[in-house]
Amino acid sequence: MPTQRHLLALAFARGADILVLDADLTPADVEQFVWLARWLVRQGHLATFAVTGAPDRTDAVGAMGAIRARLGDLLVDANVAAGPPSDEPDPAFLAAVWDFDQVLDGVPASTAQFLGLDLEVIAPVSPDEEVGASVPGIPGLRRVYARPFCSGDFAHEAPPTSP
Repeated sequence: MPTQRHLLALAFARGADILVLDADLTPADVEQFVWLARWLVRQGHLATFAVTGAPDRTDAVGAMGAIRARLGDLLVDANVAAGPPSDEPDPAFLAAVWDFDQVLDGVPASTAQFLGLDLEVIAPVSPDEEVGASVPGIPGLRRVYARPFCSGDFAHEAPPTSP
């Protein structure tokens, strides 16, 4: 089968790493890469991916023009004018939106599903009075943790919720 030039872009779920490959692929190769990437997304290894025919080469002006066409001049100009971002990490927030309707070892607990994996979710009291999430109906700040669902009494008392 004849090959065609393609770009493979993979955004990994851990480490905010992006891999872009310029590859000569047959249609069967493209199909195999799409299947692989879909599995990796389902398993949580990839955040997203793209497999597309490679565009014509461009320079910095062309690349900036493509970004402007996608996001608009105002957004691009404002961010370019702002200069480089600070080295401080971006803030992140977690909001518990499910019921903690069980208690496991004295700690509020629940179940969830993520990418087909059954999880038990626990919300122990945060050891730091300034760090944690507010959980509806439970006083104080909590650290919310999820771990793969195991066996035992909790598994029988609280089967995983449906997505």
